Amino acid sequence: MSLQEKAREKVARMLRFNAAEAPAGGSTQWKLLVLDEQSRDAICPLYSVGGLRKQGVTLHLMLSGAREAIPDVPAIYLCRPSDENIERVAEDCAKSLYTKMHLNFSTRLLRPTMESLARRCLESNSVGAIHTLYDAYLDFVALEPQLFTLNQKETFYGYNSSAGGDAAIEAMMRRTAESLFTVFATLGQVPVIRAPMGGPAQMVAQLLHEALAAHLRGTGGGGGGAGSLFAESGLESYARPLVVIYDRSVDIATPLVHAATYQGIVADVTSYRLNRCACVGTDGRQRTYDLDVEADAFWRQQKGESFPDAIDASGRVLSDVQAREAVLRR
Repeated sequence: MSLQEKAREKVARMLRFNAAEAPAGGSTQWKLLVLDEQSRDAICPLYSVGGLRKQGVTLHLMLSGAREAIPDVPAIYLCRPSDENIERVAEDCAKSLYTKMHLNFSTRLLRPTMESLARRCLESNSVGAIHTLYDAYLDFVALEPQLFTLNQKETFYGYNSSAGGDAAIEAMMRRTAESLFTVFATLGQVPVIRAPMGGPAQMVAQLLHEALAAHLRGTGGGGGGAGSLFAESGLESYARPLVVIYDRSVDIATPLVHAATYQGIVADVTSYRLNRCACVGTDGRQRTYDLDVEADAFWRQQKGESFPDAIDASGRVLSDVQAREAVLRR
């Protein structure tokens, strides 16, 4: 069960305008991709620019940036249904930037938010610009087949800071639960939830439980019928995943002291983010490298090894390459 592959399949389906199967004959319609920052980070470990181009994406743009009208190409949007993003989408409709807009929201689009978007489009007489609208449930970053991050900044500080009020803390916990829901919606499996009593862990666990229960009852507002996201597994499955939610304060030292592994050293001494590291070479030029466990066999095998062992393995691989090169040159 690869979460990364499931997320990649979900993005591929979105780029097919949410068609279940690829078009006959392998023909691909060209399109634009419009993203907010969170959705851009979610797609980055899944598809390279070349991979998006193979899916027919000619251009990917930021929702928050200035964009020119391109009326002859359909635009696929992927963003959170925040008030700011809804306002930008409504502005794009009013300006007729694109002939057809296919909206995909990374978390569940609540009815009041949908009504707000509809009202804005009615006011500008631009309802026809929106061709389709879907809940994509993709508010996380799948870094590896078994590793993901919610990509949320300063949540630990926000919960423990005296400056934040109860409303801000509740909104933060609700955002975390919404993002976790999208993880299990992508997997298509209903988890067993465990969390210690008291504190943010219990709050997130309770909110996640409520979101799952509402969807299974058919009252979650996600469309497609009761429990449609989990139709393949559901509660009767014997292979339900276990999600254990802990507060970061249970083990505060781990983020501050990395183990001396290859991956830990790379994260500490380079600019390492979203499976990419940037470092400055001896010539003073900065270079960027993709470190993908699926595409890079050496990284997959050595990232968890101690740094000296990884260096030794690198030397052996280099010797093998040089030996093969010598054979070819004979």
